[in-house]
Amino acid sequence: MEFWGSLHLMIAWEYVHHSFPFSSVLSF
Repeated sequence: MEFWGSLHLMIAWEYVHHSFPFSSVLSF
């Protein structure tokens, strides 16, 4: 269960990373 939770989190992060500039995320 923890593995799939981490996997979904990584996929979601990749999606956000490709959707928005990474620099803007670091600014927050």
